[in-house]
Amino acid sequence: MFTIPDYAKRLFDSVPLKSYKDDTEYIKPQQFFSFDCKQSALDIVLGVYNTFQYKDYILPTDPISLSTAIILAKKNGMGLPRTLSNSGPCGITCIPFRGSPFNSLPILIAGAGTGMGTIESIEKINSKIASNNFSNVEVEFMNEYVDMVLYDLWISCLLVEKLELKVYQQLFGVEDGMELMDLKTEIRKWNNFEARHQNLFEKLQKQPYLKNFYKSELERFTDRLSGMEDLLDSTSAEEMILGYKLAAFVIIIDQFLASTKIGEILCSNQCLIEKCYKVLNFD
Repeated sequence: MFTIPDYAKRLFDSVPLKSYKDDTEYIKPQQFFSFDCKQSALDIVLGVYNTFQYKDYILPTDPISLSTAIILAKKNGMGLPRTLSNSGPCGITCIPFRGSPFNSLPILIAGAGTGMGTIESIEKINSKIASNNFSNVEVEFMNEYVDMVLYDLWISCLLVEKLELKVYQQLFGVEDGMELMDLKTEIRKWNNFEARHQNLFEKLQKQPYLKNFYKSELERFTDRLSGMEDLLDSTSAEEMILGYKLAAFVIIIDQFLASTKIGEILCSNQCLIEKCYKVLNFD
């Protein structure tokens, strides 16, 4: 755990995040965890909901942030943040979701050294990952499919499963039930979920539309899992990106949501879980 270094403070001063409570009080991070690298020309900070420690790794607590951190590290010759990583300009930090200009995380903040910092949303991040890594149309289609399947399953799980408040506290850093209600109004908007599935939120109190959707997504995930698992064994640079996304999803479910329906599916495939954790090994 580290305090925010001067260069990261300059970054957040140059790009103030969304106002919270009043017009002058900005959400500022309190902890900074550097990527493990001797030196890097990159000048970026990944803003995430929360972090947890796995062995000596410091990792984001949601699958989208974790996969982004893995891809950033792998593609730039860095290791994931560790408890004893040297302090450097690239790292991850926790930001309350209402501190983000987009009301969702992760966000990628770049440009601390220039004083002209920029903030990119997860949509922009995913677009850059796709444009910078996928030249094969088939793989690009697979990427969109993996994003849609995993993201929709993640969102519907959070909305349908009866999770204790402490789980949301661990995942998103919410402090109380009121903040959780606020978060859930945003969760349904992630990845344009509500816009793409408007019927799920019509007459929600009368018919279990969302629960039925979640059930169908679980079935689709189960049917496609063996095919997606092959991505973890691929030596193709493009397909490895997709493998990182699957690995991040599985790791977060295993860590925090093992008691859910998704967790039950994954618990029956310990070989898959072991493969996913191996992705964290950068040696």
